[in-house]
Amino acid sequence: MPPVPTVFVVDDDADICDSLRELLDAAGIAVETYSDGESFLSQYDRARPGCLLLDIKMPGLDGLDLQDRMNQAGHTIPILILTGYADVSLAVRAVKAGALDVLEKPLKPDQLIERVKYALQEDRRTRAGQPPTP
Repeated sequence: MPPVPTVFVVDDDADICDSLRELLDAAGIAVETYSDGESFLSQYDRARPGCLLLDIKMPGLDGLDLQDRMNQAGHTIPILILTGYADVSLAVRAVKAGALDVLEKPLKPDQLIERVKYALQEDRRTRAGQPPTP
């Protein structure tokens, strides 16, 4: 049986992780949460399909640094950036580094589910060797 596509949430705010888990579970989407980038990196298996939902501001390894590490390691998992801080330069940096989108907290549940489904679709396309959706 193939692995289930999973949304990997990395956010140091336990309440955000819990609410995202509840929202994604209710939508029938598998989810795993991590409180920091290091714990995610230590457990991530590139063979597992999914997407990364990544907080931009975290102590230690912040979201952009984690994105950089993923890129340096050749990981192609789609990344959606979450931020509570509307900072244009950070958003531009994230998108230039390959993030599919930068989403501002608080998120509308429907918007988040739509973007997550898009990211999961892009991961399926990439793994199947198809070009990204324009």
